[in-house]
Amino acid sequence: MTLERDIENSTKRRHPHRHPVPTRAERGSFKKALVDFDVPREALETLDRFQIEVLAKLKTVVGRVESLFAMQESSDDKGKFYPEDASKAELNREAEINPAIDSPYPVVVRAEDGSLRTIPAHIYYGAAIKNKGIVKRLKEAAREAGKGKKRDSQFQTYLNKKADALENGDYKAAERAWLSMDHEPVVDLMFGLYDTYIDRFRHKKYAWSASVGVLNPELTAHSQWFTDKFLSWWEKDNGKEAPRVRVRIDHTRLYAGVPARMEFAAESYPCQPEWRKELGSKFIIFEPAFKDQLDHRWLHAFRDFIDPSKMQGITDAFVSTSALRLYTAHELGHSLETEEDFERFQNEKDWLKELDCELEAIVGYREIEGVSKKESEIAFALSLASGYMEFARRPRRKDYYKAFTQIPGYLIQEGILRIENGKFTWQNTEETFDALRKMRHQVKSLITNGRLRDVQVFDRNYFNQEIYNFLLTGSTYPSDLQFEAGSPIQN
Repeated sequence: MTLERDIENSTKRRHPHRHPVPTRAERGSFKKALVDFDVPREALETLDRFQIEVLAKLKTVVGRVESLFAMQESSDDKGKFYPEDASKAELNREAEINPAIDSPYPVVVRAEDGSLRTIPAHIYYGAAIKNKGIVKRLKEAAREAGKGKKRDSQFQTYLNKKADALENGDYKAAERAWLSMDHEPVVDLMFGLYDTYIDRFRHKKYAWSASVGVLNPELTAHSQWFTDKFLSWWEKDNGKEAPRVRVRIDHTRLYAGVPARMEFAAESYPCQPEWRKELGSKFIIFEPAFKDQLDHRWLHAFRDFIDPSKMQGITDAFVSTSALRLYTAHELGHSLETEEDFERFQNEKDWLKELDCELEAIVGYREIEGVSKKESEIAFALSLASGYMEFARRPRRKDYYKAFTQIPGYLIQEGILRIENGKFTWQNTEETFDALRKMRHQVKSLITNGRLRDVQVFDRNYFNQEIYNFLLTGSTYPSDLQFEAGSPIQN
């Protein structure tokens, strides 16, 4: 479909701003990891003919990434990153000799002599990339980006660097070109190998991700204001200089790979903490996916499972603002991750990172200047509602489910949060945030000083799947129901 037809069709739909994200039941485990959205007509009409052509070519690129992602995904935890017969012990042992085994990019294969060797990603996927004409389309889009009164030479450079990375494996050069632009491009492409969610075996390997969309300048400016406020709080709280962080609210046209499979509404790039420190970072809120989750899941969970007394006089618009800012703050947490040795936490590291980011988001929201206390309380309530959303999607997003369930588990154990008649409720908001600050401190201590065993004990203490059963049945959580005993690190 051409962009001209997109504009024409968008005027005919009752809801021209988005195409709903398919539900989990519609997608199934291994249906196409590709979601198509509508861009608002008024956003498309701001593009000149060259930008329309750029968007069309990049849409083709993103659409073809799904087949690269399919080369990595499998029905078991190992994915297609390692030989089927390779054990964790063998991989760990061989990684001491060949560190590329632990690198996020190369694929590990079994050589004819039985040893393990690695193939760089740009070589392993090279034939598929060439057959799909991805490099060709990127270079064509780069040429179009350099034309017309709205030409964007910096975006053109980025697209060429991204095309080069697919042939020479220099992914960092492409990230540098993307993150060093002095403006946010009107049409933007996220494309590359990111995130370890598909590698459930060792949580090491990145998977293909891509998105293309048109800038929402008003919401982007609003979110950048909040981002800057949040970073100012973080600098004062931590006594450190905050990294450079750019935010983008994107009228997403198409996304594929990890974001589609994981049903992301936002994501932060790049994934390496050391690259973020050096190059800065950028996170994208995929506006149509965010709006779909908000309208069809988040608001319902919020209204269904939070004590009505906490919601008196709270409009959906007020909740929407809080939700957008909470998402922003959570993704900022990823940008603020340090170079701590998360690898020592093995398969526990992903949920621990998500928990760290969510606590940073909730506590920071409460502390920053220029935001009402009521808004931060609603953000906390939305985080509790997120736990139910992840409960519903737990087979696919188990790390998020575990992370978000830890928060009500902790607060229930502290005697701060209660479940009464299937609703979350709390008596004193400031005491609730004091408990959240305490939990944040404990998680930071785990990350800095803890061992794998300490994280596992913390998990046993506060992760209780029964919480959501009490919500769903409309029951009251009994005060004498105990979690598994353990003693988390208290530094």
